[in-house]
Amino acid sequence: MVFGSVADRFGRRAIFTLSLLWYTAASLAMGIQHSNVGVDLWRFIAGLGIGVELVTIDAYISELAPKRLRGRAFAINQSVQFLAIPFVAAVSWILVLGLLWGWMDGAGLFSWGPSAQSRSG
Repeated sequence: MVFGSVADRFGRRAIFTLSLLWYTAASLAMGIQHSNVGVDLWRFIAGLGIGVELVTIDAYISELAPKRLRGRAFAINQSVQFLAIPFVAAVSWILVLGLLWGWMDGAGLFSWGPSAQSRSG
């Protein structure tokens, strides 16, 4: 509810872009953490960013898509969102088999060593 009024004030495109940058930065920070607390903190922060994005995209689509294509645009958006979950789970499973936790956190290029999960268990 808070970010709805923020999006109304600053524009949906700006808030959508900011939320994607927020999520990306938090994912990168999560990938270089060396403690469970650090990973949990940055995962929470990333969750806030993706939460804002998920709410904002629906309003943004309703503004951008022409009336005759709006239903199709929402269907594609929802399909991508829901199909991403099993896809990410499968990729994560493959990465876990290779013990590449830094990649799973989304920041493997910046992860210089094993992340907290690989050392904790």
